[in-house]
Amino acid sequence: MKIKKWLILCCIILGTVALQNAPDALADTQEVTIYDMFSPYGKYVTQPASYPVSYQIPESGSGVSYKVISGDQYVRVSAGGLVTARRTYRKKQNGYYVSVPEGEDYDYYEFDDGDAVIRVTTENGEYLLNVHLLDYGDVYVDQVMDQYIAENITEDMSDYEVARTIGKFAARYEYSTRYSSVKDMVIYGSGDCWASTDAVISLAQRMNYDGWFRNAEKESGIGGNHKDAMLEINGSYFELDAGYMEEKGEDGYRPFVCRERTSLYSSYCTGDGRGLIYQYDGKDKTGTLTVPETIDGYPINIIDKSAFAGTDFEKIILPEGVDTIRDAAFRGCDELKEIKLPKSVSSIGQRVFSFCGEISNFSIDEDNPYFYDKDNVIYTKDGETLLEAAGEIKGKVTVEPTVKKIAEYAFYFNSLTGITLPSSIEEFENGCFGDCKYLTNINLPEGLKIIGSNSFYNDNLSVIRIPASVTEIGAAAFRNNTKLKKVYFYGDAPSFGSVVNEKFCDLVFDGCSDLKVYYPENNLTWEGVAGTDHGGENVTWKTWKAGTLTSIENADVKLTPDTYIHTGTFVEPQEITVSMAGKKLVEGTDYAVIYPYGPGTVGKTLIQIIGMGEYEGVKDVYYTIEKAEQNCKLYIMNTKLCVGQTAWGIYSYDPGVTYSSSDPAVVSIDEEGYVTGVSEGTAIVTAMKPGGDGYKEWRRDVEITVKKSLNDYVPVIPDATAQPETTLPPQVTATPEATKNPNGSGTLNWRYWPAATRKEKNSLEDSGIVDEFVKESIGKNVLYKNGKYRITGIGKATFIGIVKKQKTVRIPDRISYGGYQYKVTEIAPKACAGDKKIVKVIIGKNVSKIGAKAFWKCRKLKKVICRNPKIKKKNIGKQAFKPYKFKK
Repeated sequence: MKIKKWLILCCIILGTVALQNAPDALADTQEVTIYDMFSPYGKYVTQPASYPVSYQIPESGSGVSYKVISGDQYVRVSAGGLVTARRTYRKKQNGYYVSVPEGEDYDYYEFDDGDAVIRVTTENGEYLLNVHLLDYGDVYVDQVMDQYIAENITEDMSDYEVARTIGKFAARYEYSTRYSSVKDMVIYGSGDCWASTDAVISLAQRMNYDGWFRNAEKESGIGGNHKDAMLEINGSYFELDAGYMEEKGEDGYRPFVCRERTSLYSSYCTGDGRGLIYQYDGKDKTGTLTVPETIDGYPINIIDKSAFAGTDFEKIILPEGVDTIRDAAFRGCDELKEIKLPKSVSSIGQRVFSFCGEISNFSIDEDNPYFYDKDNVIYTKDGETLLEAAGEIKGKVTVEPTVKKIAEYAFYFNSLTGITLPSSIEEFENGCFGDCKYLTNINLPEGLKIIGSNSFYNDNLSVIRIPASVTEIGAAAFRNNTKLKKVYFYGDAPSFGSVVNEKFCDLVFDGCSDLKVYYPENNLTWEGVAGTDHGGENVTWKTWKAGTLTSIENADVKLTPDTYIHTGTFVEPQEITVSMAGKKLVEGTDYAVIYPYGPGTVGKTLIQIIGMGEYEGVKDVYYTIEKAEQNCKLYIMNTKLCVGQTAWGIYSYDPGVTYSSSDPAVVSIDEEGYVTGVSEGTAIVTAMKPGGDGYKEWRRDVEITVKKSLNDYVPVIPDATAQPETTLPPQVTATPEATKNPNGSGTLNWRYWPAATRKEKNSLEDSGIVDEFVKESIGKNVLYKNGKYRITGIGKATFIGIVKKQKTVRIPDRISYGGYQYKVTEIAPKACAGDKKIVKVIIGKNVSKIGAKAFWKCRKLKKVICRNPKIKKKNIGKQAFKPYKFKK
């Protein structure tokens, strides 16, 4: 193996001491670096003086002031100009660590590392001081790893030997459940399987090899939540587990396993020669996955429980020969769109496709002798059992007319709004309609005998009629149907409850309140049964005489009003009137009102009128919420150009506005509103923001004229006091500026916002052009598209959050503000913490720092794409993506 360039760099780093030089007085910007460390680390690591904990600004005395204009969560500056880390001091009180003021007794202190900008003002002017606060703990760990590499990796090693040597780095530390990161393991000397895996991956990445976490809890004899590492070294894959709970041996290392992988599938051969896949271990779990027919010579017959659960593949191709697909095999594959089950499949487990919301192309080989599919529902070949839905079904389903049984969890956590059942149905197995939150009504056919436990758990039913044929109602069958108000029994009393986990349980109506239950009058089987709440709250029992029911589908329903304008909040009709043959019906007695998808925000919203008492069935009615106008503003800077000239033409601060030209051969316009005269003539440039989220499309047209020479125009003086859509944005004072005609002699006054030319705008960071607008912008929070940002320095910005919650968060390479571009270099701490909607995060190539808890507790986060391959692990804050494990 060739010696990597990093070996030389490591030696240089280890032998170099960083020196801090005072900035030249009153230069535009200066930079310094200071360091701090988590105080408990100080018992084990000494921070050298060459890594200073503070910086003294040389300018001092009267007339000098200092202000942290961005990054004050990282650093502070004293009245005398001493710059230090902003520490948080903690003290244990009543079993919890709480923050205490500086100067009081404390147990430890912590800090967040990051960049800050300090404005230094003197009598002679001002300059900006960029402060980089680094964690010396990270520096120390990097030095330890570099030294280990230099001492243990040689050029003649094979890839396997390199992998084993990487594993030994983690195995030389003791095992402890107390620490779970490579930093803690190296500094404290111990850690768990997470720390060991983190150490293996971090060392590999420091050597420019790829590494990622692997779920190892399925391995025989391994505890839950166990992790190990996958490494790719020169095209070969290695699995490394250095996280065993054992003591060091005589060689000074804990036991560890390093094995070269022939496949990225975790699999084995069963005793009867059948191949089983129980996990996919590749780093990339997107696109199309073709499962092999054989692995290591044995055929693949079994897809094990949860084998591909939670992956992001859009298409999975299963080979002929697979005969068994076990429980939850594809559970949570929320990007999966296409899959076909081969004719060899003879056994399908439960909830195989639960939480697969995007499946649109599902099929079973038509020659399969065991199963067939219809409308994304799987049936046994004899048509007697509805096995399960293949992914999420939105809307209504009609069950095949031969079905006798709906299997366990068949429609679990689906988006059904209605289901039509045949008269052949005899049994609902456990949980078959559980968590169908949009299921508001169901007509149970005569002939149904068994309603299994949790059959309608957590649904949205308001009325249920139990046919006389029902003999058993399992435990918690209607649990948490909070809108259930009426239950009608038509026959003898069924048994309530069933055995769950070897114990009898009732709770049929648990979580239902103010429920009225009706049973047949003069029916002696109800003695001792009626009057029991069965887990419900305030359950009232009454006798009734079943008679002829009238379908509420024929009712007249009037909504007043039936049309609204979008306001950004949920809207319900002010009044709903339901009548039948001239008789006004009473809500709560004759019908219930249900919003299956919640109150509306825009477009048509469904209301279901569900019959009660003498009325049955459902009537669907709709009301309309129309889109509102968008209140965008357009600023017009230049409408007259000469050929070859570029100037700022139009601009809007509103995120999402795009620009176009009716004739690019005359006038071109870029994404920020800069227009260029291409040839003589007139064109219309358009600013447009698409409609959506309750708002209409917004657009404004501006005519731009292009002539050969500026001399062809009558000179005009801009009106600096005009309102939006006539002149400059209010933040900047417009001043006439004479510009030479690029195609001839003479001058003409043009409107310019600072740095109006393309060259100036794009070279802000390098040219040294810093006007008052740019300086005053530092520290401001601005909006760009759907993101919130803070301008942190010259040409730099920090992502601090999103405007509207969405599944995919894209953090761009740059943003535009005030005609200037700013690199997005950092993600602020807690920027999107706790966001329950985010599924994917795409991080731009200029981001080099991710703050602590930036995406903490984003429970649905499954994928992070980082465009900066050089981002350092030490620059990713604590719990930045927890519980998601970030992998570059």
